[in-house]
Amino acid sequence: MNILHVHIVCHAGNSHLVEHACRAAQRAWPGMPITLLDDEHAPAVSPAAYAKLDVEYRTTGFARRGNLRGRECLRGLLREYCKSLKRSQATYIVKLDPDTLVLHPDALQGLIFQGVDYATHSTLDSPFGGGVILMSTFAVHKLLRAVCLCPIADNAREDMTLGGLALATGIHTAVLDGNTPCVDRPVFFTGLDTARHGDESYTSRMALLVAFANVGTSQLTGATRDDEACMAATLLHAVEEIEKHQKMKKNYENQ
Repeated sequence: MNILHVHIVCHAGNSHLVEHACRAAQRAWPGMPITLLDDEHAPAVSPAAYAKLDVEYRTTGFARRGNLRGRECLRGLLREYCKSLKRSQATYIVKLDPDTLVLHPDALQGLIFQGVDYATHSTLDSPFGGGVILMSTFAVHKLLRAVCLCPIADNAREDMTLGGLALATGIHTAVLDGNTPCVDRPVFFTGLDTARHGDESYTSRMALLVAFANVGTSQLTGATRDDEACMAATLLHAVEEIEKHQKMKKNYENQ
């Protein structure tokens, strides 16, 4: 039985980051099923492209209203999660944005061991973020019922709506800090300055201290899509180097 079923919800606007997000998830959760939920109205990848990623690829036809907004969108997403859970028999789903790279999954796995049913992070403008969301099977089904019954505006955001409904319906919820800039201590979620992808000191520090890194920050920092893709590739390489060093150190200490 699988513990996690990972979902990366993508569209054409973040096509340059999809492969990096898939690789990061595969490294973090080896053997766990990964599903790309692409927008059939504005797809991020072609059928030929997703085949080499070694993930399940499904398109969705519901209206996303720009960035995952409204009742139809939320109901469609939760139904897709239900479909996945039925197939994989997983006990949790993890939803990731394509610009969110999982570098260190231990914090999320700790929440699973604690029995948390819904977990996410805060952001600069909201108590609930959508870059990474953890939901148990129980939470997925309960939120689907709530979304079908509650009045939800057409512009209601996925992150704020699901987080609010989780609290309102009594689901065991955890919200981790996503506001703290990463300086010299570990953080769960933070946005990176992707224009600094060539700064080895900066990228190494981020790879060591950030659990979930948001590299889709070009609109805030003035960086480019190429900067975002380069930062994603650089971070994954840095994490792999850190893991190699840690294994070598452990082997040396065990001698």
